[in-house]
Amino acid sequence: MGKDRDGERLRRLLLEGAASPPSVTADAAYFERLRDRVHEASQG
Repeated sequence: MGKDRDGERLRRLLLEGAASPPSVTADAAYFERLRDRVHEASQG
């Protein structure tokens, strides 16, 4: 029964995500900022 509940929860989360508007545009600038954040975090 646990797998059934897990599957239903996953299905609900996927449907909620599909129905929600995008929060940010994943363009070149987004990935540049992401790389900068990762680089800064790795520096200490």
